[in-house]
Amino acid sequence: MDREVIMLAAMLAKPNFAMLAMPFVQRDFFQDAERAAIFEAIDKHWKKYEVMPNKAAVQLECPDNTQVETIFDAAICNGMTDDYLTDLGEQWCRERASFNVIATAIDVYDKNNNTVKESAIPAMLEAAISISFDTSIGHDWADDAAERWEFYHNPESTIPFDIAALNAITADKGVARKSLNIVMAGVNCGKTGFMCHLAAGYIKAGFNVLYITLEMQEKLIARRVDANIMGIDMDDIDRVSKDDFLNKIESIRQKSYGRLRFKEFPSGEASSMHIERVMHELQIKKNIKFDVVFVDYIGICASHRVSLKNTNSYGYLKCVAEELRALAMKHDVAVWSAVQLNRGGFSSTDVEMTDIADSFSIAATADMLISMMRTEELDAIDQVLIKQIKNRYANKNNKMRFPIGVNQEQQRYFDVEDADSNIAFAESKKKTTSAILANNASNKLASRSEKMKALQ
Repeated sequence: MDREVIMLAAMLAKPNFAMLAMPFVQRDFFQDAERAAIFEAIDKHWKKYEVMPNKAAVQLECPDNTQVETIFDAAICNGMTDDYLTDLGEQWCRERASFNVIATAIDVYDKNNNTVKESAIPAMLEAAISISFDTSIGHDWADDAAERWEFYHNPESTIPFDIAALNAITADKGVARKSLNIVMAGVNCGKTGFMCHLAAGYIKAGFNVLYITLEMQEKLIARRVDANIMGIDMDDIDRVSKDDFLNKIESIRQKSYGRLRFKEFPSGEASSMHIERVMHELQIKKNIKFDVVFVDYIGICASHRVSLKNTNSYGYLKCVAEELRALAMKHDVAVWSAVQLNRGGFSSTDVEMTDIADSFSIAATADMLISMMRTEELDAIDQVLIKQIKNRYANKNNKMRFPIGVNQEQQRYFDVEDADSNIAFAESKKKTTSAILANNASNKLASRSEKMKALQ
């Protein structure tokens, strides 16, 4: 039986299926002209009266149509369950919508269609392949309370850190799935190293991780993870023999680690659609379903909806952030990325949301935004200062600033001792909180004054 006939018959005979399918089915999905005309009559009646027409109403609209009798044959859908029809309808709609987009794209690129812009094709194709007969009608606060309680207490709904101080600012749970999380720092302040540490920690906990690098080679990113997991300084990895290196890898492989995959793209050329394609291929070819996706970093990620030529950086990166968050929601993953600080923020040890170099709109879209700050004082005691800028998981004011330790040579971050309060550091280090939190401008000014005296 032709699927076009089944779709029409099911919409007429099964009201529940019609409610799911009608928002997606279009006239140009039907290759047969008579069936397309029947659907047009059905669609017109549905939109006006909000019920399916009977056979007489369709015959009045399509008096010479030879297929009306066929589609009103009740036996066509006998034995077909609602679930089967839903799956069949979704697949058919995706196939027909994708076919139409491809045909439109050919006309556009052959200059036979001037009404559609080339830049719109990727978004049209994404919409086509994303068609879903979503049967959910939302979450009822009272009726679905038990389901909500289960979600609150389900450890699989969150992805914890391996650093207690970071778990503490997320209600001891970690970041949520379907979220966009951003780390903000200046140039060469450790954004990539921090994300590599998180990636290593996640796979140790059994999560599957995809690391998209838009700046460094994928093998150089892997080098940082090697240093972290093996406990070897990055400068010493070259000195490890091949046998020892492979033996270490094999030893790690025997543990219950998650999978970690790296994929590099040229700067500014990869969008969330490229990332989604990689995820799809790896799920099919390697049977890997990811829990966390890193995008290093958002400022050089592309948008598939708009062109940078047609908008400003604020609007462009707003689209990029929204697309990455949509990717997280669609695939039930936590997305991590990074942003640069602007010139004013780079010299500050009390970074604000307005210090984002790329686009303030990123902060508006992110679920969590934390900044990493380094000073000479902090470097001397192997620490970085973390400040919560935005946090949808817990009250950020409870612990707005706090230090974590860092081993730069092994790309490792860890909890520091005696760091119970927001901004207190170990007394033995003899570094006062005020000195670390103060802006470095006064120190720089004093240094310049001393240099001027020396010159005189």
